[in-house]
Amino acid sequence: MNNIFKKSLASLLCALLLLSLLPLVAAPGQMVTGVSVMADRTSAYVGDTVRFAAIHLVGVSNPDHVRYQFTPYMGSIGGSSMFHHELGISYNPTVDFKLWRTDYIFMQVQATEITTFVYGFSSPVWVRLRPAPTGVKAETYSATAIKLTWKAVPTADMYEVQRATSKTGSYTTVKKVYSGTTFIDTSRKPEVTYYYKVQAMVKRPGYTTYHPSSLPSSPVLGIALGKTSISRVSALGRDRVTLGWAAASGATGYKLLRSRTAGGAYSLVKNVYGTSLTVTGLSPNTAYFYKVQPFKKVGTTSVLGPLSAYRSVRTLK
Repeated sequence: MNNIFKKSLASLLCALLLLSLLPLVAAPGQMVTGVSVMADRTSAYVGDTVRFAAIHLVGVSNPDHVRYQFTPYMGSIGGSSMFHHELGISYNPTVDFKLWRTDYIFMQVQATEITTFVYGFSSPVWVRLRPAPTGVKAETYSATAIKLTWKAVPTADMYEVQRATSKTGSYTTVKKVYSGTTFIDTSRKPEVTYYYKVQAMVKRPGYTTYHPSSLPSSPVLGIALGKTSISRVSALGRDRVTLGWAAASGATGYKLLRSRTAGGAYSLVKNVYGTSLTVTGLSPNTAYFYKVQPFKKVGTTSVLGPLSAYRSVRTLK
């Protein structure tokens, strides 16, 4: 009798033990049946941080006891391989993931309820990656302007040009460019270094999508270059005239320009590194029109200042 009792008690204990282990051996997703993952956007640039979130948990007895593990899969369209790695397990149902591979990313989440140790996998969410605007180049265009160029983004309807006075500073919008990939910034301040970014934009009926900005341009200096005016001009003979002009602040030299008519095309006579010049080799009894333009050498580039008003002179007979 005692042996029979002992056998029955042992059988009962084994049964209770097996029942207690059922959650551990339950089929995946048996209780967490409705987990999904979503992204805060469907397309993004390489370098963007996209937020993924686990949502729609079904079959969970206590949402506060659920752990999440996000796994990104990344690869190239048409490629035969896919890279993936598991992110850390946490109780946070969201994860911020920086996109650093090209073409696309799939994100999948596993949700596990720690009180029952049952779990479920979501279907993957797909985010298409796009390149950021590239080739942003800023250069001194004139004494009063900086020229900005960049490579076109195929999907962009327009671009927003942004400017800051330090590479990591606060960028403010300078201009929206609706066509082309060039912008002349005439609102700069003299002797201030600027950095530029370009942001692609896509217009749709009722809304505009802003994409991330490009990397900052190389720094470019706003040039301080004053104006000049021709102060004197007179004929010295049948084939020569003399001119003098006011000094322009910041100028390295001056371009003396000449035309046969007041409104005609002016061609370069000479680069002058002073404020006067005698011009020879002219025709007798002939009217000439002159302008002066200051310039400043910046590296190998000559930055041009504003043109002076014209002055005319006639050679002697």
